Amino acid sequence: MGALAGLHALAGELGLVAAVGSERMAKLALFLIYARVARQGSRLAAVRWAEDHAVAEVLGVERFDEDDLYGALEWLEANQERIERALAPKIDPGAVFLYDVTSSYLEGQDNELAAYGYNRDGKRYKKQVVAGLLTEANGEPLSIQLYPGNTSDPQTFQPVVERLRLRFGAQEVVLVGDRGMIKQLGKAALGAAGFRYVTALTDPQIRRLLAAKVLDPELFDEEPLAIEHEGRRLILRCNPATQERERKRRLDQVLRIEQRLAAGNVRLAQKPRAKVETLRKQAQDWVDHYGFSAWIKLQLGERAVSLIKDPTVETDLRYWMAAMCWRPTFRRRSRTPARCMRATEPAGNRAGFRTMKTGQLELRPIFPAQSRAHQRPRVGDHARLETGA
Repeated sequence: MGALAGLHALAGELGLVAAVGSERMAKLALFLIYARVARQGSRLAAVRWAEDHAVAEVLGVERFDEDDLYGALEWLEANQERIERALAPKIDPGAVFLYDVTSSYLEGQDNELAAYGYNRDGKRYKKQVVAGLLTEANGEPLSIQLYPGNTSDPQTFQPVVERLRLRFGAQEVVLVGDRGMIKQLGKAALGAAGFRYVTALTDPQIRRLLAAKVLDPELFDEEPLAIEHEGRRLILRCNPATQERERKRRLDQVLRIEQRLAAGNVRLAQKPRAKVETLRKQAQDWVDHYGFSAWIKLQLGERAVSLIKDPTVETDLRYWMAAMCWRPTFRRRSRTPARCMRATEPAGNRAGFRTMKTGQLELRPIFPAQSRAHQRPRVGDHARLETGA
């Protein structure tokens, strides 16, 4: 009883109890939340957990089974908008919000949102669902939405803009999204809603600006710097931690190519009928796959293929590997580059994703509910089964 009572008291202090409501399905929804926090498991596991806790005394809910809890999930879906609106703080003009997406793979097939897509969990042969999380600037979750597993990031962004405007009544706020998120349709939706945004330029965009001498690699430093370009500000920064992480990642990728190439050269030496050109094409595919074609060239020997690295390009890589170039559309010029960069920190979204997927809630992987035919018979069904009715 202690764990359940403590969680219920905490939910009351946070305003969750009032936001969810007092009807039976609302109480079952609260119980699902408490069971997920205290003991991660299925709906059936939650029912068994309830047997050791005074659910009737704490929540005022009498006997229920897993079917009732599945009904509570459907009730939560129908009431999500109302609950999120009740929990949302007052949104002032100029407030900053972070938006990002993740995915969770499924062990099974029976889910209406399950689809194959870009799998961030590294489970390329598993179906998944996509989750879009909207948070305040401090990382406090405001809204979450699930999409089919093959939904691209930009497709989820436009609904977020509408949700902020209609559900939460936001005006003149700022949305922060990564470079693959805020595309043409998203920018149009932001403009129609009167919102501003901050997003990063893509690597090709940064490369074009470097080639046009608009940017200089020396401008990218640990301290953010703002420059004007075509009537907009560009905020430049080189993150040392990101630079080191990218350096290690690229070294690992180059090592993979070298190992594969070494194994290929061994085959060429051992098998006289093996063709050098075949290995060269394979190696070129590996180089292109990692985007190293401007940096690494292939050299053919009599019976071997080797890698040649361009030192000039390698020097340039040290700059743009961690070069972040953000394009804010803040109206307020008083926002310093440092303040703009703090607004772009994705730690809030990532902390929420960690809590949801691998932390406290452990919602990865997702196990879809079995069909009725595979569920155990409920009490009272055994007579019909025995007679074959």
